[in-house]
Amino acid sequence: MENHSEVTVNTTNHMLAVLVALTLVSGTLIAQGGPGYNKHTLGVGAEVSIPTGDFADLVGTGYGGFLKYRYGQSGNATFTLSAGYSLWSEKTIADSKIKGSAFRFLGGGQYFFAPGFFGSLEVGLDAYSFDITGSGPIGIETSTWRFMVPVGLGYEVKGFEIGAKYYIFDVNYSSFTITVGYNFTL
Repeated sequence: MENHSEVTVNTTNHMLAVLVALTLVSGTLIAQGGPGYNKHTLGVGAEVSIPTGDFADLVGTGYGGFLKYRYGQSGNATFTLSAGYSLWSEKTIADSKIKGSAFRFLGGGQYFFAPGFFGSLEVGLDAYSFDITGSGPIGIETSTWRFMVPVGLGYEVKGFEIGAKYYIFDVNYSSFTITVGYNFTL
């Protein structure tokens, strides 16, 4: 049976070795000056949104624009804040025509897993507004807030970025979005 002090020393040595390894790895990433390390960027972009699920029953294809601030926390990871506006084309349901629009506010991050290639995860709110004309279905809200979690993949080279995101609004409201943009270094 091991002595309690030997177990504590062995555990401390293992933790110290892991700490040193993590420091060396992060130092190597920082020295490489990866995609995001200690950089501030301001991005502008456009998107095309294809509604899915029940959301596709309410509105047609959408388009919009966004601004994105990004701060590089490490060689491979960045924090992001973004805001945007989207419009969805009109759809006819029964005797009513419905058009949708939304202001979007997101916070999250990107992780560059290979040169130029990144994954993103964000959380935020959409402030939806629906313009309903005609005498169709009753009970559709004219405005609402939706919590969402966009998950995406993309590629960036020399500031130009192209990506795809899946916006999960709630169980029944979601969309698939293609984005293009440019990130200006501040």
